[in-house]
Amino acid sequence: MQKEIAKFLLKIKKGLLMALKDNLYGIYVFGSLTYGSFRPKSSDIDCMIVTNKILNNKEFNSLRKCYVKLLKENNQLTKRLEMSYAVKNNLLSNRVAKNPKFYNGKLNKEADSDANNPIAWLNIKQTGITVYGPHPEKFVPDIGRDTIRRALKTEFDYINQRPGKYLKEDWSKVYVILTFCRILYTLKTGKIKSKHSAAEWCLNNLPKKWYRLINSAIKSLVVAVDWKRLCHPAHGINEQSLGEIKDFSKYVSSQLNKKVNF
Repeated sequence: MQKEIAKFLLKIKKGLLMALKDNLYGIYVFGSLTYGSFRPKSSDIDCMIVTNKILNNKEFNSLRKCYVKLLKENNQLTKRLEMSYAVKNNLLSNRVAKNPKFYNGKLNKEADSDANNPIAWLNIKQTGITVYGPHPEKFVPDIGRDTIRRALKTEFDYINQRPGKYLKEDWSKVYVILTFCRILYTLKTGKIKSKHSAAEWCLNNLPKKWYRLINSAIKSLVVAVDWKRLCHPAHGINEQSLGEIKDFSKYVSSQLNKKVNF
C-alpha cells in the first residue's frame, strides 16, 4: 500500500475513534486496494466501518465534523472515500436496510451501501485490510455458496436491467464486460479478484467464442487512466459490440442459474 494512503487511513482511524469512541468496533478496507488493482489517481478507497450499535444523533453529528476536517486536510483523497457503516450484530441481514455512508465527499444518514453485501464481506474476509479492530474471521458470519450466488445475481440483474445506463457509452460497455467476468470468476471459485485478473481467468476458462470480446475489454483497461477515458477504437469495443455483449449477458445469466460447485 502507498505510504500516502496508509497515513491517510491512520488519520481516518484517529478521527473515527474521537467521533464514535467505544461505539467503533472496526475499520476494514476492501476493494481495489486489497487485490492489487488500485489506481493512485482514480480508484475509490472502499472502507467498511463496523459499530457496536446504531449511531445516535450525537455520534452522527460528530462524524460529520470528522469528515469536514478530513476534507479540509486532504480534499482529494477524502472525496475518493466510500465508507459504508454496518452494525456488528446485523451483518449480512436479509432485511433491506439503509445505512450511513460517506461518498462523493458527503455523509448520508441513510443510503444504499455495502453493509449487507455478501461480496463485500467475502472480500473483507479473504483479503481485507484491518485498520482497526479484530480480524474479520472473528465476527463475520460464514458466507455460503447460495448466498454468494444470490448476491452475484443481484449485481448482474442491476446492470442487465439498465441497458440505457450501462450500454450507452463505449467505456461503460467495457465496464459491463469486465464486471460480468468478475461475477463469473467468483461464481466458479468462491474468491474475489480484480476485474482485470478475473477477465484473464475467463480468457483461459470460458468457451473460446468469448475470447475476442473479453480480450478487447482487457486491452482497453490496461491503457486507461480512469473509466471515462477507458476506450480506444482500435481495441474493438464500440457500438458494433452491443450484440456480442448481450449474448455474453445471456451466457452469464445461464451460469448464474446453475448449481454452485466451488
